[in-house]
Amino acid sequence: MKKRPNILFIMTDEQKVNCIGYNNDDVITPNLDELKSDSINFCNGYTTNPSCVPARAAMFSGKYPSLCGAPAYITPLESNETTFMTRLKNAGYHTAVFGKQHFAGADVEHGYVEETIVDNHYPHFDEENAYTRFLKSNGFTKNEELLEIDDKFTWKWIADEKFHVDAFVGDNGAKWIKENANMDKPWFFTLSFLGPHQPYNGINLNTESLYDESTFTLPKSTQDDLKDKPKYYMDQLTTGSGNPGIMPVIDATEDHIRHTLKSYYSTMSFIDQKIGAVIKELKASGQYDNTIIFYTSDHGDYMGEYGMFGKGQYLSEALMRVPLLMKPAIKDFEGRDDYRIAYNYDIAPTCLAAAEVNIPKEMSAKSLLPLIKKVELSQEEIDHQITYLEASDVRAIIRDNYKLYYYCNREYGELYNLEDDPEERFNLYDNESYEKVKLTLKELLLDKLIQLGRNSSSLWNYNAPII
Repeated sequence: MKKRPNILFIMTDEQKVNCIGYNNDDVITPNLDELKSDSINFCNGYTTNPSCVPARAAMFSGKYPSLCGAPAYITPLESNETTFMTRLKNAGYHTAVFGKQHFAGADVEHGYVEETIVDNHYPHFDEENAYTRFLKSNGFTKNEELLEIDDKFTWKWIADEKFHVDAFVGDNGAKWIKENANMDKPWFFTLSFLGPHQPYNGINLNTESLYDESTFTLPKSTQDDLKDKPKYYMDQLTTGSGNPGIMPVIDATEDHIRHTLKSYYSTMSFIDQKIGAVIKELKASGQYDNTIIFYTSDHGDYMGEYGMFGKGQYLSEALMRVPLLMKPAIKDFEGRDDYRIAYNYDIAPTCLAAAEVNIPKEMSAKSLLPLIKKVELSQEEIDHQITYLEASDVRAIIRDNYKLYYYCNREYGELYNLEDDPEERFNLYDNESYEKVKLTLKELLLDKLIQLGRNSSSLWNYNAPII
């Protein structure tokens, strides 16, 4: 058996934390549910940023977006960074990717020996990539041959579903595992799906029949709940603010939300089928027990909360919480829920640790490997953990179920009691009764920002007194 483990990194795009069976009875994902039974399920899994490019830049570098120079949708990873895939390749791993990466034109070395990147969520026939070549080779020349408008916010798939982009990614992922799982050297394979990100095109896939939208649990929040939030929420909702990921849905009805959920869930079930086929091939190869598997998403989706779909530069729980699984390379590992805070960008140093590669000091992410050892936390310890989040020049911090949003050089802010108000409907920022809570969280945020500075804990000089 190979000395170092293989690593399979499975991703989705814009998957809300409750769009998975083990977190939501409305959603049907039996293969991911089974993977969870062999994995550590990080119930407090977060992303570092609510949009694709910065979240993925953080995952590639193991640094917060603000530290790798990619804090926003239009700021790709800087060329002087080194991806963890490059570090794995340099350490002797065979690295490969199939699917979405969204380097967004970054000049940085990707780090893959084999690379098939498909970043478009639906065919762009004017762009040359593996997916469009596949479609053209099968006689397709325009989007209308594959998709048609279904409802206000959804699309219907009208071609054979084997031509769906997530089928293309998943089928090729299973093929790669079948052909490569038993190579002589350890391997790292990223399989990155395009769904369930918009266009919400799960209608008419085989998985649509699994759902009765009349039974869905709907969000409690409505657009009325935006009135106590900073004005830019409503501004972006009504104008889009140039953001390709937010959908202005001022007149969305309950029926629209239900039907969009159906399309979203159907896509997720379709992806789950493809993940099941990939894991089946891995087990058939005999390498399942020698492979670490990660499963996560880059960020979430409002999916009806506040009457919104998609995402924007908000630090809402709907966008920042993500599913996060880690299956260790341990035979008969007994899966469990873990309530320690973990981030999807922690996957970078975890992979390096598993590959016996030194983790660079400048990485702000932490390896999850020590968490394989079961450690029980009290409820007080769980609550007292600190969660730190970023979006452009906005920061958020969570402790003891209170969440503070700090807006740089602005007088407004947000404060929520997540225990009583998990959907963040009631902004307590200007409530005088919470001034002490607000001050405590601001001090914790300041501490965190200082700690993120390079060598921030260094002594001033040799033998200098500790401050």
